[in-house]
Amino acid sequence: MKILIFVDKLSSNPTKDERDTLEEAENVNIALIKLGHNVLTKTFSLNLEENLNIIKKINPDLIFNLVETLEGSDTLHLAPLLFEKYKIKYTGGNSKALFLTGDKVYTKLLLNKLKIKTPKYYHTDIKSIDPSLINRTVIVKKRCEEASCGIDDNSVTKFETQKDISTFINNDKDMFVEEFIDGKEFSVSVLNINSKPTTLPIARMDFIDFSDNKPKILNYKSKWDEASFEYQHTKRSFDLTPESSTLVKKLEDISKKCFKKLGSKGYLRVDFRVDKNDIPYVLEINMNPCINIDSGFVAAANQRGINFDNLIKYIIKEERDE
Repeated sequence: MKILIFVDKLSSNPTKDERDTLEEAENVNIALIKLGHNVLTKTFSLNLEENLNIIKKINPDLIFNLVETLEGSDTLHLAPLLFEKYKIKYTGGNSKALFLTGDKVYTKLLLNKLKIKTPKYYHTDIKSIDPSLINRTVIVKKRCEEASCGIDDNSVTKFETQKDISTFINNDKDMFVEEFIDGKEFSVSVLNINSKPTTLPIARMDFIDFSDNKPKILNYKSKWDEASFEYQHTKRSFDLTPESSTLVKKLEDISKKCFKKLGSKGYLRVDFRVDKNDIPYVLEINMNPCINIDSGFVAAANQRGINFDNLIKYIIKEERDE
């Protein structure tokens, strides 16, 4: 099968998370060749006519969509939208799913509609500020950023008045304020296996030797700065023996519900915070999460006995059998 991998164009001074995307594409390319496919890798850009010319010239049987930045996650839906327009088979989430999850505020609107708990928040899209966000610990995030870009310890803060919150948001409308859930952090990966949405083993993030005044969060350093305290003391664990089976089922059920409501196509990861009463809150839904060899999604697949090559085989099989 002829497969075209579409990947992002690197910036002139690429950050580590950008370089990781290129490495991801290289590893997927190697796996596809080992599986017997003819593979070409090209750069996807905001010039849709140029992308279409590439597709027409190569005429692939399948596009492996690894477009993950495209100058902001709020534009990621443009890639599958183009493929859908010209009825080309492709891997990953559909355009609607990428649109809704590429903006964290839109994701929250979806979760509220589905009656899935998500932390309270404020952005200018909301008419009034929830009083519970005042003078309590919150976290501020960019609404259209991935890979924890821009998140550090200072992102966890407090606002003493409603005016302080509104002033903060009005000064930067790319940001939103979210209730900070003090508790444990989990991620659940969902993959179609034989056309059935399947949850992979659940990962818990352990924050080791964090002081009482240091926020237990997955920030940019914990993901990308190997020399940092955060990177070295934030560990992924699949040993959920201490966790109740009831909580595990809740996390699995919510994740599969998110997957089904977003089209039951591709693969995703749902990130949770669980409070001290074992109530799970969805932080965000990651359509087309990173599947580099050292990623959380691949680690979860490995826990199920699915090696990298077989994971790639599952991903393309769903599109071929559609």
